[in-house]
Amino acid sequence: AGILLQLESINARHYKLSADERRVNLLLHLACRIQPAFTQHLSERNRVSRNTTLDDIALLKQQLLQQQLTLNVDKKQGYRLDGSDLALRLAVQQMLQHALKYSDHQAETRIAQILLGQLASVGLDEQRVRQVVDAQLELAEQQLLRTFTDKDRRALHYMLLFTLLDTLNGHYPEFSVVQTRFLREQGECDVAAGLNAGLARELNLPDISGNTLFVSLLLSASKKVTPLSELNGENSRLMATVRHLIMQFQALS
Repeated sequence: AGILLQLESINARHYKLSADERRVNLLLHLACRIQPAFTQHLSERNRVSRNTTLDDIALLKQQLLQQQLTLNVDKKQGYRLDGSDLALRLAVQQMLQHALKYSDHQAETRIAQILLGQLASVGLDEQRVRQVVDAQLELAEQQLLRTFTDKDRRALHYMLLFTLLDTLNGHYPEFSVVQTRFLREQGECDVAAGLNAGLARELNLPDISGNTLFVSLLLSASKKVTPLSELNGENSRLMATVRHLIMQFQALS
């Protein structure tokens, strides 16, 4: 109990965020397209100096370039992320996976506060949204006949929260013809369509079927964990075959 009380105090005013934690806050804040964001506002959010914020923004800008996103600044509009909606969502997904794997509980709490706070600002009840998302993920597991790992489940939960917010703000990712055909052929596509329909129905939202392909991508990318021990032999044979192919390739090259 004492340890839990100490953990609750970590997010108090005296706690200093690490560089990674600050960049997570910056990216998520900018990705939610909440409001015009200026250096002073971002500094206050992370509780650091202006110079530290400028250093964080410079590092974040370099990271985003690798994901086909640019971080620009305007005197009147502040900082903004430019790039495709798909690239932005994938950048947020990568950030969530990293944060949930390497950060502590307080980092997850901050992520939840940002996303749920913005969903509340558009009229959605925070607790209701979380309950519906969790219920739909459990249903998806039953339909896919597999169980998500703890990290995947949490990443999917927060990514669906961000997807809802992004959709309510009028943003939908676009896929190429090849990408669309591939995702529609995946077994997860029907489950993703049902998940979208369930979210819209339970939360009284307008049609959000435009997210089906993206949710299909999220589900397809989650790890397929099986508890069946009899598959261990198949896994060993698969790895042996892969190693043999690598040796053949090295010999031929």
